[in-house]
Amino acid sequence: SLGGIEKDRGNPKGAIEDYQQAVDISKQIENYRGMTDAGGLLAQVYESTNDLTDALKSINLAIDANTHIPEELYLVPRNLATKAEITAKMGNVRDSDALYRKSIALVDRIIQHASTINIQRQMLSEMSDVYSGYFASLCAQKRYDEALQILENVRGRVETEALLHHAK
Repeated sequence: SLGGIEKDRGNPKGAIEDYQQAVDISKQIENYRGMTDAGGLLAQVYESTNDLTDALKSINLAIDANTHIPEELYLVPRNLATKAEITAKMGNVRDSDALYRKSIALVDRIIQHASTINIQRQMLSEMSDVYSGYFASLCAQKRYDEALQILENVRGRVETEALLHHAK
């Protein structure tokens, strides 16, 4: 929480210190959820300061920690999208695209198994940064048709699932 406050106050150095402390404490007590959350947030702050090497280390730690809590799979897509952004900034667009596709595939699977349309919509809302990040990445590559297709796929998924749930 302190890291978020420091970030909002425009103090990335303070945010990094607080998030790193949260990661370190989480490691000591083997709190994988803490490593996943704080590591992802730490990576985002590092990315915002263009410290891409530390950003990549932090996001990899968060993704690895999440493998220890498979029941919380919903945390993975956002961290994969963050890794995709970092990877793109490092100049590896091909790997970035693959990470975005994997992230979107996970979101789609999670949504597909959601028990209600409201849960699906909430999940889409919470994961909108995954789709918008990939959309922005494709636009930056001047791949506009694919970018628009991402948006159409999201809209189509919501409508399809609504129809399927209505039919049940």
